[in-house]
Amino acid sequence: MSNNGQEKRTCILVLGMHRSGTSALTGALTRVGIDGPATPMDSHDTNSKGFFESKDIWRFHENLLSSAGSSWDDWRAVDPVWIESSQGVEFSNKALELIDKEFNNSSYFVLKDPRVCRLVPFWINVFKLAEVSPVAFHIHRHPVEVAASLQSRDGFAFEYSYLLWLRHILDAELGSRQIPRIFTSFSRFLKDWPQVLNQAQDVFGIPWPNYSSPVFDEINRFITLDMKHHNDDKKFEKSDSNISILLCDSLLIMERWVQGEGERGDQDKLDEIRQELNAAADVFGSVLYNTHGAVRKMKKSNEVLVSQKDEILEREIKMQLEIIEIQKSELSKLRISFENSLNELKLELDLIRKERAAERLAQNVEIERVKKLESDLFEEKSKNEKLITSNRAELVVYRSEAKRYEESERNLALLRSALAKEKAARQDIYNSNSWKVTVPLRWASLYLRRYPRRRD
Repeated sequence: MSNNGQEKRTCILVLGMHRSGTSALTGALTRVGIDGPATPMDSHDTNSKGFFESKDIWRFHENLLSSAGSSWDDWRAVDPVWIESSQGVEFSNKALELIDKEFNNSSYFVLKDPRVCRLVPFWINVFKLAEVSPVAFHIHRHPVEVAASLQSRDGFAFEYSYLLWLRHILDAELGSRQIPRIFTSFSRFLKDWPQVLNQAQDVFGIPWPNYSSPVFDEINRFITLDMKHHNDDKKFEKSDSNISILLCDSLLIMERWVQGEGERGDQDKLDEIRQELNAAADVFGSVLYNTHGAVRKMKKSNEVLVSQKDEILEREIKMQLEIIEIQKSELSKLRISFENSLNELKLELDLIRKERAAERLAQNVEIERVKKLESDLFEEKSKNEKLITSNRAELVVYRSEAKRYEESERNLALLRSALAKEKAARQDIYNSNSWKVTVPLRWASLYLRRYPRRRD
């Protein structure tokens, strides 16, 4: 949300120990309209939904703590004298530049980095110079859950994580006493974030710029119970160890403040706890921190060895994979060659089958043709046999007729001879004088036969 230059700007300081839900809280604040940084840190496997903090400010804090002779995992307090030193002033000037770079002229913005818990006085002084009004949004988590998370992520011992938890909780509480503030816990925020944001709105006097039903739905999708990977439902019981007593008392006060049930003397009790913690730090701080550092270095060395082993293993795996890839390539070529040969054999087999089928078809056609020929032959034979039988009968008849014909011819010849003789004899008669003399008589006889005489 941009500032027109007339309103005083406000920064919400999210104050919480590492692994305590600060990312979930800040993610919700950015969704209701509070501006986040210009260079947000990338999400990570340990925080898949995002950190919502500035990469440049994170780097700035690392350099600041190193300059002050500390680090993010140092359970000792940052030397307040250093903040007033020339180095402290120099870092203050850099912080002013970072505010301008990361948040420009935003009216409402959020600064989140667990390291701020140990640097609240430093940042309040910077905001005073920048004319920004800071407010504090405290969030804590059960120390056993934090310790379990840090052990899982960084390999920290539980006892050392308890010291870190106390340092962040106590220093953040002390440094924020002069500014508006609200306390919540990670568990309560996950279960009832709308109520927590409503209380913060009232305490800070900030109307959330983007507070609507669609935003509620978006936050509900963002805030889920699985954001809390380590859970400890058991009450933290006191033991004879001093650290256990300090933890229990501090946690008890924080839980009361979350419920709005603070008691008179709570801050005095926290001051006593912090004094005991500082006294222990004066005596054992360097030893524990150095031991912790040595353990971390050893852990890093082991990690390097593991990494080297992993690299060697990775190279070996890579080589094996390359060999496998070569073998796969060769097998692929063999498979392709085999498939080609198989396809050729299939084609050849199909061709042989087709040829065999064609041959069988031709054989069947030939067999049918032969059968037809045999049938025709048999039929022709039957016809011929019948014809032969018929011809034989006709031949017999013919021979008989021929004999009769020959006999008829002989008789005809005889008749012809007789006729010729008769004709010759008749011609002799016709040529005789007697035939010629008797012509009138023959005509009269003929006439009388044709026209007989009528009887009266």
